Amino acid sequence: MRHLIVAATILLATLSACVQTYDAREVASSGNRQIFDDKVLSGIVENKSTKNDVRALLGSPTNIAFPSKDTESWVYHATIAYSRPLTVGPGVYAGGGGDTTMRTLTILFDDGGTVRKVGVGETKASTGGAR
Repeated sequence: MRHLIVAATILLATLSACVQTYDAREVASSGNRQIFDDKVLSGIVENKSTKNDVRALLGSPTNIAFPSKDTESWVYHATIAYSRPLTVGPGVYAGGGGDTTMRTLTILFDDGGTVRKVGVGETKASTGGAR
């Protein structure tokens, strides 16, 4: 009986040490990461900033389009992926999945090269594992 109590105590102590924690770590990125920085984006002011201002802040766009004869749009894309390892216990890890955030910045210029409209779209996706 005494051995059973000792075994049960050891089992409970071991199980109580098994705490699940999550530690997201960036594993990959692509595109212009600056479009995730709101301070950088605040430097683009509608009806004031110019193509030169935007290029100085963000560099060359991913795509350039001409939606009409007197407008031009610049598009910047970026993706950041994070792993989400799951810590099951001290020194014990399991696959926790991952999270990906994709952001698109679109800037519309008038025929004089002044910013008329700024739009930001963001999509988040998660794969596998617990959150």
